[in-house]
Parts: sequence; C-alpha cells; structure tokens
Amino acid sequence: MGGNTPAQRSSEGINSPQPRSVQQGEASPAPRAPSVQTSTLSLFEFEGLPDRAWAFVQMGLAHWRMRRTPHLTFYKLVGSGRGAGFDPRPNWGCYGILCAWESSDAAREGLANHPVITRWGRRAVRARHITLEALSVRGSWSGQTPFVPNIAADSDPQNAQVKPEVATKIAVLTRATLRLSVLARFWERVPAISDQIKQAPGCFFSVGIGEVPLKHQITFSLWDNLTALDAFGKGEGPHGAAVRSAYAGHWFKDQLFARFRLVSDETITHLR
Repeated sequence: MGGNTPAQRSSEGINSPQPRSVQQGEASPAPRAPSVQTSTLSLFEFEGLPDRAWAFVQMGLAHWRMRRTPHLTFYKLVGSGRGAGFDPRPNWGCYGILCAWESSDAAREGLANHPVITRWGRRAVRARHITLEALSVRGSWSGQTPFVPNIAADSDPQNAQVKPEVATKIAVLTRATLRLSVLARFWERVPAISDQIKQAPGCFFSVGIGEVPLKHQITFSLWDNLTALDAFGKGEGPHGAAVRSAYAGHWFKDQLFARFRLVSDETITHLR
C-alpha cells in the first residue's frame, strides 16, 4: 500500500502553465491577479477490511494535521452513504476531504503534497480530486460562511449557453443540519430524490456525503451548465416537493447552498 504503487490518471479541466523566468532585456510580467479562494473535494475509495478500518480511524486522527495546515481556511472530513451516498446506511469504503484554500496555488500544493491527502491517496484504490471556485453562496455552515465567491467569474455561468468555450461546468453543494424531529420524514424521501437526480439531464455526477450520519447531510453534484441545473432546481417531482416541505416545516437548523465553477476533475486509480 506504499507510495510506489503504479497509478493511472485521467483528468479534465484547466491546467495552469508553468511559470517562466524573465530573461535579461525582457519586460517584467504584469502583476498577478488577486488570489481567488479555491476549494477542493477529494473522494477516496478503499477496499479490504484493513484499509477500510484504517480510513475509518483516520476520520478522527487526521484532524490534528488538518488544523495545522497553512493557507487552509476551512475543511471537513466526511463519510458517505451506500450507493451514490444518498442512503442512511454508511459506506465503509468511501471517505472524503472538503477544503477551502486561500488561493489556487495553495490548493495545488495541498493536493500534491499535503500529508493527509497524499497518505489517503496511497492507501485508496481510487482517488478523485475536484477543484472549484465559488460563484455564489447562500446560508451558513455551523455559523460560518466558508466559501468566498469569485466575483470576477460570477458572470460566466449566466453566459454559458452563449459562450461554451468559457468554463461552463457547474458544481453545487448543499449542506443542512436536520432537526431530530424530522429525520424520519427526510430520509423516507431521499431514495426518490436520488433516483430523480440520477436521471436529470445535464447532471453527470452526484454523491451524498456528511459529517455525522443521519443528522448532517451534504449533497454534491456536477452539471454540464447552469441551464440544466436551473431546470432541475425549478422542476417538479420528489426534489421540488421535498424542498417545499423543508422550508414550510423548518426542517433544518442551518443550511448552506453554494454554486461553483468546475476548474478541474482528476481521478487516480491504483493498479494492484
């Protein structure tokens, strides 16, 4: 399970060019643009009882290192439910690390060299690293607003259908703390919502994750464009009915809804 395991990489997104030194007689490069907060979601799949048990223990032990990470403004260690995650029964083989970094450079450095992320990646049979820039954020997460919108990029999704060459793929993260009195009502609706999002046009990935089983629920999904996302969000069916019930019945103690621009999406599969 060490670092010498061969791996296959697949990726899509934006690859930043390598910096080039300025030669004598050349004009100095223009000042760099202000840093943009960059978020990452890393999902790890573990096989076999030893590695699954190790990953479960890391959900407690890894906090020590994560709290001491430079340029990391927010993080959460999360588990997942069975199937695509939308199941109250835990998936003991899938765990994740959600991070908000001060800049894109910090995010790249973190994914490449952070001791927790790289160690989890070496033990996992598959690791998926999704890099994001926030476009809009509404609500709070345990009293915090962890994601900072990139105002300069905020107009891109609105023009996605007319400018397909501009980063059009959109990520959505929702997080809620459920009131104990509505746990049964919430979870009985989840299977139908999960089936609906799997069949939604334009949605090419979705997963349910969370900090505490049953009580804290996070949904994360990737969409081809803003049009497809809005069509799903404003449509009828189990999702729309659940949203209306949740607001009318005050199901959540707190909630957060965030949209992101998808910057890159890379999966690393270890060959064993």
